[in-house]
Amino acid sequence: MQVALNCFPSHSDYIMCFVYTGVPPLQFTSQPQPGNVVVPGNTKMLLCIADGSPRPVYGWTKDELPMPTVPDAAVTTGLLKIQNVELADAGVYRCIASNRLGAIRSQPAQVHVACEYIHFSFGIF
Repeated sequence: MQVALNCFPSHSDYIMCFVYTGVPPLQFTSQPQPGNVVVPGNTKMLLCIADGSPRPVYGWTKDELPMPTVPDAAVTTGLLKIQNVELADAGVYRCIASNRLGAIRSQPAQVHVACEYIHFSFGIF
């Protein structure tokens, strides 16, 4: 449990303080799962959910760099949808949940993209 203390001067010679206890500012209830293999052309979804007050917003990183083109839905819901996966989408993804009280980072979720398999058979003439 965390405790927050807000103090401010009152109209007299006293300082008024309020103590808030309860939910920590941010904590994950669901994090993206590691060990993902995706076939090129398919869709990969990563989800993170955090509880906090105020309600968090979400961002994502890939290989520790902020993802510049995260859709608005991912900002409010924590769902990252990678459509039409290609080899360049392979990497380590993390969700960042933040509010005015701070930010937390999820566990890393490694996404692997399967290489195309071509089967050759050689006949005997």
